[in-house]
Amino acid sequence: MRGWIHMQRPSWRVTFLARSTRRLFSAQNSVHHIRVPCASSGEITVSLNNITQNPQSTDPLVIWIPPFSQHNSSSSNSSHPIPSWLQRYPAAVINYRWVSMDDNPLPSTSPPARELTSAMPTPFHWPTPLADVFFGYSWILDSLSPPDGGHRDIYVVGSYLGASLATSLALTESRTDRPMTVRGLVSYNGIYDWTTFLPGHPIQHAKPPKGKQRFASTLQQNQPENEGGPMFQVLRQLTPDLFDKPANLFDPFASACLFFQSPPLHVPPDFETSMNDVSSSSDSLSAAIGALSLHGGNDYLENDASPIRRQEIPISMKPPRKGYLSFPPRKSTLVIPDTFLLSSSPSRYTATPTPSTADKTSHLFGLGPAGKTIVRRKPPTMKKQKQEKNNFAVQASELAWLMQRSVATMELKERMRLEPEFEDFDARVLEAERRVQLESMALDDTNLDVEGDSYFGLSAQGEGMVVEWLEEKIEEGRKNGTKK
Repeated sequence: MRGWIHMQRPSWRVTFLARSTRRLFSAQNSVHHIRVPCASSGEITVSLNNITQNPQSTDPLVIWIPPFSQHNSSSSNSSHPIPSWLQRYPAAVINYRWVSMDDNPLPSTSPPARELTSAMPTPFHWPTPLADVFFGYSWILDSLSPPDGGHRDIYVVGSYLGASLATSLALTESRTDRPMTVRGLVSYNGIYDWTTFLPGHPIQHAKPPKGKQRFASTLQQNQPENEGGPMFQVLRQLTPDLFDKPANLFDPFASACLFFQSPPLHVPPDFETSMNDVSSSSDSLSAAIGALSLHGGNDYLENDASPIRRQEIPISMKPPRKGYLSFPPRKSTLVIPDTFLLSSSPSRYTATPTPSTADKTSHLFGLGPAGKTIVRRKPPTMKKQKQEKNNFAVQASELAWLMQRSVATMELKERMRLEPEFEDFDARVLEAERRVQLESMALDDTNLDVEGDSYFGLSAQGEGMVVEWLEEKIEEGRKNGTKK
């Protein structure tokens, strides 16, 4: 989907800015910083780790999307350090430009947004960071692809703001017809539906349904200010600075969940106002129509003294009905990549997607082998406790469910024509859960070290889980010849 940004491919001629060495266990790890032009929008830095000696190798490549932007991403001084547990792989870092977190990366408490942003430099609003990431990715394809059409798998890794960007990159650049393409995604503590921060979103006032529930964003109103953790609150408070206008939150490249479903609200006039707040009753609208009839219609509107002239007449709008979308498009070469979504959350929250059992309300799916009836079960569900709050785990759970639903009901349903094992809906659900994995951990991000290895925000246990997942997928790619 790089054509969506109407970008030009960056020049092959690049400038090496700096070379440094870092300790990689007992070996030396070389890092090169390269300037990549972004058409008329300046340039960014792409940092190469363990790549320059054999840039066109067929070894799997990790693309690291940093958690936050720094002041000047075209300078080698602003490049982000790669976490130590990623330094074992050939890796490229795309240093995008967005609102910088350097001045106040993580306050001990959650201050008002105006206080938090007062020390920020002039921000780069959306979609600048998106364009930066795709320019960087385009350069990586041009410069690091193996010769003669050799295969090379890419695994995209990101956290926090980088998680949103990494997810949109992975979902739109995982293609079956390209020898070098995205095969996997690791995302930690991302926001996958920024519209949930708007006051008019249903999750701000919906009540949890009684009994067993299918996955849906159901959050209580008046949630505590510190709910979701300090970093979650920082991202919520920075939303106006990150996106400039509410319409940008509805971009699926920012809110990846909107690739799979339509938003359940209209675009509001600003970040603080709900469309319900600007709605008017039928009585006030009738009164306005009566005033127009009494005072002469258009002549009355043109009079500056007219109260109707001096203020707009709001019209009540029903919120749109949320519906599912077909993604990836049926005739495209896009495919849902293998995905590992991690999140930190309150320990009382359980975020484990599990298939539901068939019940009396299930619908018949069709006839399976030997004429046996296959019962359509509900899509994968997740267990929740009664009081859910908007946090990183909720964001990850909804995206995981939507991706699993796409794999089970679209991709595998098509594949079952040639692969009979997927005629069984249970088999499709299990495969979808294998492809898109979810892990929620009770972690505290108040001690996030923006200078050290914990910049990614994971504990040693979490880092081990990611490395294990990467090694497993890399081995699968080698055995299967990069084919699912």
